[in-house]
Amino acid sequence: MAILRSSLSEFAQRNPEAAARLSISGEHSDDPHIERLIQSAALLSARVSARINDDYPELPTGLLEILRPEYLRPFPSCSIACFAGSAAIEKLARPLTVRRGTQLNTRTDNYRFRTVYDVDFGPIRIADARYAPATSAPANVRLPEETTGILSMKFAGLSAAMLSSSSVPERVRLFVDGNRRTVAATIDTVLLRTSNAFVEVDENGAWIALDPVPISAPGFEPDDALTEKCDGRESLYRVLLEYFSLPEKFDFIEVDLLALLHIAGKCHSVTLHLPIGSVHRDSHLAQILQTISAANFTLFCTPVINLFAVPSEPITLDGTESPAYPIVPSELGRSDASVYRVDEVRLMVETHKGAIATKIEPYLSLSHHRQPSDTGMFWLVERDKMLAEDATEHDMLLSFVDSNGQPCHPAGTQSNIDLTCSNGKLPASLGVQNAEGDFVYENEAQTGRVSLLHPPTQSIERPHARDQLWDMVAMLSAGPLSLCQAGLPAFKQLLSAHAPLHSGSAKRHIDSLRHLSRECALEWVSADPQPMMMRGMRVRIASTRHAFATAR
Repeated sequence: MAILRSSLSEFAQRNPEAAARLSISGEHSDDPHIERLIQSAALLSARVSARINDDYPELPTGLLEILRPEYLRPFPSCSIACFAGSAAIEKLARPLTVRRGTQLNTRTDNYRFRTVYDVDFGPIRIADARYAPATSAPANVRLPEETTGILSMKFAGLSAAMLSSSSVPERVRLFVDGNRRTVAATIDTVLLRTSNAFVEVDENGAWIALDPVPISAPGFEPDDALTEKCDGRESLYRVLLEYFSLPEKFDFIEVDLLALLHIAGKCHSVTLHLPIGSVHRDSHLAQILQTISAANFTLFCTPVINLFAVPSEPITLDGTESPAYPIVPSELGRSDASVYRVDEVRLMVETHKGAIATKIEPYLSLSHHRQPSDTGMFWLVERDKMLAEDATEHDMLLSFVDSNGQPCHPAGTQSNIDLTCSNGKLPASLGVQNAEGDFVYENEAQTGRVSLLHPPTQSIERPHARDQLWDMVAMLSAGPLSLCQAGLPAFKQLLSAHAPLHSGSAKRHIDSLRHLSRECALEWVSADPQPMMMRGMRVRIASTRHAFATAR
């Protein structure tokens, strides 16, 4: 109250005309209604301050449930799946696509995963990949002055098949496989040390210049997200959460094959040559690049995540009054399905026309205004710690509340719930490289067997201590002014909040950061309808190299 009255006095000095209309004199007002407003504002502010200072995490948890719900949930098991292809692919006249979100069931234990990227199939293979000195280029090819090596990737048809733009995908995603040193060196070299590119048709020795470089880094767009919010909106710091959960998700490069074939036409093979600059032939990086072969690039791969949609067992409401109802996934008697999130709650109401389903909005949301006024009811979900001790996978409780958050009883007979579930920590125990494939897929006749390249990750939980939750709320409003050396500790804290608990490699990577700075930048950006110069900000981060040199 004292702070507010002091501000009131300052307001009167700056705005004397408004103060006169409000009857403000000094730190008080002669109008009782204005005094009541001042007292009400002070009381509400004090109440909010008390809740913030309390040890109860309801407020930061509620904010994060609205803005960053995936941070509060255990991150499901993930891995990289590879489709081996079949003889039917050689006969494809048009590319075949396995869409994002396609369900794959593990051959053992029948755990459900879904694909994250679109996988495009065509009669194509990686015939060769190599790193060679710059002197291997033809004498008539003009290379950039700083070129010290050439990274080449040869694409060829299956068997004696010809490559044509009608039968192969426009863009192909290659998974860069190998130990961490090789993967990091390859991706950094291709994306950061390549300024131009050349294409060679059927190894005829003629290199044709390409503009721009037909290689990009996938995985950063919202359509490539491992998890997504129910409303489909992008979540802040999603990429950080995914990197610490499955770093292999970003071990992909995307090649614009259409750009190569537009120049090459119909051919048996097409080779992409990438001049690499500023890599000394005796350097450690050059020694790593010299080990690159076709085995380091794998076609038809995608990240997969252990998530699947399933309804809950119907909740009977008629004749019962309970403050909360347990949510049990309807998995045909299986008890290993764990609730990841509640997608939708519907209330079944009996009328003279039959049962009518009414959608109930979540209480922790920004959609209260869309709730019908005659219902005035919302649903609220919480995890019960005592229930979790007895049934770890069925610890979710659903309750119905009014607009004030007070429990209320719905006037319906039944509640139906749509869920997104996972199998918890169980998939991490799966073996890989089954001779018949690690997954069962309905279209294996065309796509071939589906195998896991790496064991699934552990289902990861993040720290949920009160102070850490408030730190995460504060980071939602982080701005570019803190991207300097003085802001390095806060930047490390941001990264640590997204790292898994007890992860030695993540901690080592974060601790290795030594420098953080920013600068204004003006770059030429490709955009529709035409390229343009665009102002932005360039961020520089320096770290010690040895921390990232650990093998997989």
